[in-house]
Amino acid sequence: MKISKKYKLNSEVISTTKSLDEYLSVLDKINNYKFDQTVELKIAVKRSNKNPQPYKISVVFPHSFGKETKILVLAEPKEAEEALKAGADYAGLDEYINKILNDNWFDFDIVIAHPNVMSKIAKLGKALGTKGLMPNPKNGTVTQDISNAVKEFKQGRKNFKEDKTGVINIVFGKVSQGKDKLRENLLKIIEEIKTSTPGIFSDIFSIHIKTTMTPSVKITKSEFMQLS
Repeated sequence: MKISKKYKLNSEVISTTKSLDEYLSVLDKINNYKFDQTVELKIAVKRSNKNPQPYKISVVFPHSFGKETKILVLAEPKEAEEALKAGADYAGLDEYINKILNDNWFDFDIVIAHPNVMSKIAKLGKALGTKGLMPNPKNGTVTQDISNAVKEFKQGRKNFKEDKTGVINIVFGKVSQGKDKLRENLLKIIEEIKTSTPGIFSDIFSIHIKTTMTPSVKITKSEFMQLS
């Protein structure tokens, strides 16, 4: 595969960085494409007997990025009304269950459900599950506080899960956001890991950071954990 001149030049810029902070500082120098590159953290974990389940991380980023998240809330009329007031794009129950099952409708990015309707939406398990959209209390999509959940996901909450190869791919911003905002988003990831899934630190095998159009750069575990 032929490597473009831009890719070579950007790779050279990235390869000169000696620290995570320095890496974030030079990103503006590689923002020379017609699209805004994403910045991604790749955490590879080595499974231990103490932590047999795939790791999941849910982060409310202080600085949102990407397209606006479309939210479907499955709830009874009272909670559905609250959801719409909080900013949900769609809210209801039977009509949306039928649209998903009968019309193959998936014009949404997140599904949030109230606990009292979980038995009714169980039939959506296959349709939503294959797309990773089935509501789950572990990632904040099954909750009694519908309004707060909607606001958080609209603000920038995103869920990430360890894949079959043992890697957690976390997109945490766009190159155009600049060093400070990217750094704050990265700090939020670390804060969330320390709070909800500290076991990741003992299982980390490697950490890399990259943009859409540059090779990855390795970060030491100590540097990652000590970022502040």
